[in-house]
Amino acid sequence: MKKFFTFLLFFALTKLFGQNYYAIDFTSTGGSIDSIRVENITQNTTVALGGQDILHLLLEPAAINDIEMGSKKLAIFPNPMSQTCNFEFFNAKQGNVSIIVYAIGGKQIYNYSKLLPNGNHTYSLSGVAPGSYIINVQTETDFLTGKLISFNRTLMPTVLKHIQGTISNNSADKSESTVRSSKSNKSIVELVYNMGDDLKFTGYSIGLENAYVFDSPTSDKTYSFVFTQLFVCGLPLTDSRDGNIYRTVQIGGQCWLAENLKFLPIGEEFDAAAGGSLTEPYYYVYNFVKGGNMDTLKNDSAFKNYTTYGILYNWSAAMGWNGVGNPPTQGTQGVCPNGWHLPTHDDWTTLEKNVGSNPDAFPYGGATVGFLGTDEGDAIKDPNSGWCNGTPCGTSGFDALPGGRRYSSGIFYGIGTGARWWSSTEWGAGAWRRYLENVQSGVNRFTDYKTFGFSVRCVKD
Repeated sequence: MKKFFTFLLFFALTKLFGQNYYAIDFTSTGGSIDSIRVENITQNTTVALGGQDILHLLLEPAAINDIEMGSKKLAIFPNPMSQTCNFEFFNAKQGNVSIIVYAIGGKQIYNYSKLLPNGNHTYSLSGVAPGSYIINVQTETDFLTGKLISFNRTLMPTVLKHIQGTISNNSADKSESTVRSSKSNKSIVELVYNMGDDLKFTGYSIGLENAYVFDSPTSDKTYSFVFTQLFVCGLPLTDSRDGNIYRTVQIGGQCWLAENLKFLPIGEEFDAAAGGSLTEPYYYVYNFVKGGNMDTLKNDSAFKNYTTYGILYNWSAAMGWNGVGNPPTQGTQGVCPNGWHLPTHDDWTTLEKNVGSNPDAFPYGGATVGFLGTDEGDAIKDPNSGWCNGTPCGTSGFDALPGGRRYSSGIFYGIGTGARWWSSTEWGAGAWRRYLENVQSGVNRFTDYKTFGFSVRCVKD
């Protein structure tokens, strides 16, 4: 019930102020915007924009189907229509009047804008394909709407004509098939949006890395894309979030970090509690039992473990999840840098198939567990860390380090002899991980408790 009344309030406000959309603009630094892809992740819909276009997130069409609009409706006749219908309205104040026709699902099929004096006005509409539609008329003082059903079977273009009332001679007809901004020649692209929908904005600039913004806007907004130089695998990667620099390596068709991740999100601290958590993010450094922030760590003997082996993350921290709602799906960015993601079970399998002499030992299915392969584990180990079990060693350039692990009991174990890395793929109550050990030449795949602290490697999107 509370949600229903909140929706009524929101609907009333949009009627009062006459705007049935959020206007979204885009700016950029580091390069110009060539194009933009907007994904409504909640509704699984996508639109593409040019670099100068404006996005309108349509709010009103969805509401019209659910709530009675009140007395200020359009007079539409005949309705249903066969080939042509008329609609009339009273314009209380001279000014610009916009008329937009939507299909019932929210897709705009016609847009018209003209300066009209006050008084009664009648328009004819023809060439509308069979279906249900919403006609919105926005004047300087009112927002009017009506439902229209068309039975038209004649193939003809949609035409809107002013047939009664006075039109000011100093106003050019702004009606056009592609909607244009009244302040510029920018195209307006529209996407149906409900309050709370999760949106992903991807900015493209020729010769530069793609830029990403995630948000659920609640008003008009301007987003800024930050473009960086196109990344070439094999060159160092600078994490823009904290300035850490990582070596990278190309292995088959994948690009991997060749070091363990060291990123601690802003506002987070290293944990010293023994219990761990299945949902809340926890961050550890091997043998850093005090806990605290990065400054505290720098004055502790465990700081060397951080600089060498990176951070041990529980699964929630690795996934970038704060425990609210459902966890992200596999392949999410998680705690990784922008443009990279926490590897899936299949990402790890692809790596294993590409580094050794026995690729058939690594099926993509989840049923095969334990130490697999012949020399794949040694191939991805760092050859200078003294934990290879055979030769050749370190041939892949992955340079896995024996950074150990942390159990939820608070015990750190295995530094110098073994290490485990998270995947983003769940299995039952746990998640898939990979394990290397100094007395084994293969790679161990199994699932583990999400409360444990493991290392993280990231793979390029």
